[in-house]
Amino acid sequence: MAKARSASRRSTTSLEAVDAQTKQHRSTEEQRYLAAYPFHPDLLEALYGKWTQLEGFQQTRGILKTLASALRDAVAWDKQPLIGAQVFLAGPTAEGLSTAANELANIAQVEQYDGRKQNWPAILSAELGHAAEAQEGLPGVAGREIEQAVMATFLHSQPIGQQAKTRDLKLLVGIAAPDPINLDQGLAAWADNSWYLDDLFTGEREGGLPKVWRLGSKPNLKQMHAAARAGVSDSLVDVVLEKAIQDAGRLTEGARAAGAKVHKLPAKPADIDDDGLFHYAVLGPAAAGDAGKPSAYARRFLDETTGPDKPRALNRNAVVLAVPARDALAAARDKVRDLFGWEEVQRLLKERDDLDTVTTTRLGANLKNARAEVVSAVVLAYCIAVTVNESNTVAAYRINVDNEPLFTKLIADKRLRIETSAVNAEALLPGGPYDLWADGDTARFVKDLVGAFAATASLPKMLNREAILETLLQGCEAGRFVLRSTRADQSQRTFWLTRPDATATAEPTLEVVLPDAALLTEIDPATLAPKVLPGLWDNNAVSWPGLTDYFSGKHLVSEDKGGWSETLLVPAAAADALKAAVGAAVKKGTVWLINGTASLLEDEVPAGCINEHARLLPPPVPLTATDLLPERLPAAWKGTETAADHLRTALSADLGKALPWITVRRALDQGFKLGLFERTLDSGPWPCDLGGAPAVRLRFVQGTKEPGGAGDQDAADLNDSAKIATATLDAHDLVDLAEVIDTVLAAAIGHDLQWRVTVTLERDGGVSAEAIEGINAVLAKVKKGWMLQ
Repeated sequence: MAKARSASRRSTTSLEAVDAQTKQHRSTEEQRYLAAYPFHPDLLEALYGKWTQLEGFQQTRGILKTLASALRDAVAWDKQPLIGAQVFLAGPTAEGLSTAANELANIAQVEQYDGRKQNWPAILSAELGHAAEAQEGLPGVAGREIEQAVMATFLHSQPIGQQAKTRDLKLLVGIAAPDPINLDQGLAAWADNSWYLDDLFTGEREGGLPKVWRLGSKPNLKQMHAAARAGVSDSLVDVVLEKAIQDAGRLTEGARAAGAKVHKLPAKPADIDDDGLFHYAVLGPAAAGDAGKPSAYARRFLDETTGPDKPRALNRNAVVLAVPARDALAAARDKVRDLFGWEEVQRLLKERDDLDTVTTTRLGANLKNARAEVVSAVVLAYCIAVTVNESNTVAAYRINVDNEPLFTKLIADKRLRIETSAVNAEALLPGGPYDLWADGDTARFVKDLVGAFAATASLPKMLNREAILETLLQGCEAGRFVLRSTRADQSQRTFWLTRPDATATAEPTLEVVLPDAALLTEIDPATLAPKVLPGLWDNNAVSWPGLTDYFSGKHLVSEDKGGWSETLLVPAAAADALKAAVGAAVKKGTVWLINGTASLLEDEVPAGCINEHARLLPPPVPLTATDLLPERLPAAWKGTETAADHLRTALSADLGKALPWITVRRALDQGFKLGLFERTLDSGPWPCDLGGAPAVRLRFVQGTKEPGGAGDQDAADLNDSAKIATATLDAHDLVDLAEVIDTVLAAAIGHDLQWRVTVTLERDGGVSAEAIEGINAVLAKVKKGWMLQ
């Protein structure tokens, strides 16, 4: 009796740690255990209350026979104070089910549920295995309490449809004083990994544990998934894995926009062109490697073009590969198997009619999670970058990947040396950081400078090859060097302070030539316009000798760089190139040429007119019709009549130099259109060139109002202090005026500012009615009644 009391106290004390009710009712519970000694009262209750309902169980005789069998096997190792669920376990070193557990499983197997038998021996074996894994590493359940919980759940689950609560399990397994925390941890782990616990209950938890435990009465999704997963072939996994890689946008996101040529799962090295452009390739599972150990398959894409006998010798530095890590790839394969398993479970369950809403919902969630995990696992698997290092050796680098696009991570990793920022022109010249010029070089092909970054492993990997070319083109526009192309006939084109056209840019002979070695064979006429070339127009005029000295190849200029200045050498220019540029600039009207009596603007320059006596000037200020009036230019008029050449002569005398005819002609055009002047009956034709000017006779029309004065407003309406600005504006001048109109209005605050606009339409042979109609339609929208007349 003393032994029974001691065992009852020990058991009650142990259970107090895992069951609050036992602690509250200790005395009653202790008496309950004493009354059932040496058996656990809950074990007897389960056997008598539930198992006696089974047809194959022989009531008390069956119970005694089963317990005798269990005790016979457990007596050698069981040290617990009461006979409980532990006695149905096989010995600690034995394999399979104990004799007693096997007998119980066979009895339960006779029972059917919805016309189907439960394979309880297999179920118990599997669940005891899961329980053993769940209790590993938990020293507080060294008495195999989680395995006991499997047997306790099994005992409470009979007949089919019966169940146990968490307290029922803890009362049966807690008599050997398990650690409460470890016990809950082990039970939760078993519930998470069980194949046969009923899913209807394991999802609803309290304190981390299912409220209800039941084995075998419903199909368990995890068991079905594990079985389906095991049947997935490796070849099928590979097919789905490659599709997942192909569909994983994160692996290439942003690469094309950054300037890379992107290759997703190229089949062979030849799929990556050896063209010097930056190539980014995502290789398939066959290229898997580890940090510092690129696979032979990945190496081929850097070492070969079309085969081992055709090496990728020139542009290896322009290729970066993303490959999966071996360990991460294995994890991705597992996720693919998981997805296949859940899809197969879904297919199988469509044939069943015993599914509840909880099971269907859990299956849907598992499928959704499995699909997301495949995508995530694939992205995380690609954490190895393979490329050549500074020594031109194929290297593999482990990249810390996360939710950011992979290409963004590759760019940020300094070991890969991918350069995204633009290179300035000076960096590509001798003395720059990239050392692209040999000693004594005065010229280098553009294609070689652009291609050097792809061909030379010691240089950065330039993400945008076109940006290097653009840098060279901009350097030419800025005058840092000359670009020169050689035609098939060995003649040359040169570009300086201008952008080469598309034809020249595409020429393989295009070279960068240093200023001290260049000879300009062509000069953009726009560069001769006033104030374009530093120091050329300092005196507001340029002589021919001054121009040739400027382009002698020895002239240095200082360029303001905003806080500091830079000295540049002006390249030499051939005399014919200079003359052609001057002639074109004069013809275009950006430069005014004077040589003796010759005054040329917007005219062809006669041969021989450009010599040591020639001078270049900024175009003269445009004249208006009022500048030609008798009161303004009395020396040119005899009463109210004059000749066109007299007007030019008088104006030139006032200016101190011969005016170009175009300046006078435009003022006369304006006067004729405004009605200030009219030709006499004996006048020559109009318009005319300078040679016809003496024959053009004109008369001032008395009583007309001066344009640019009051216009269509009486002069008396204007204040004596009014200031008037008159100019002839081309279309682009009007655009410029529109851009600064707000500035003019701001400057005129407090004043009466008015605008008078005259629109003139002319054409040799007369203007068309369609043009007049079209322009009038637009003018009327601006101001009612405004039209050409």
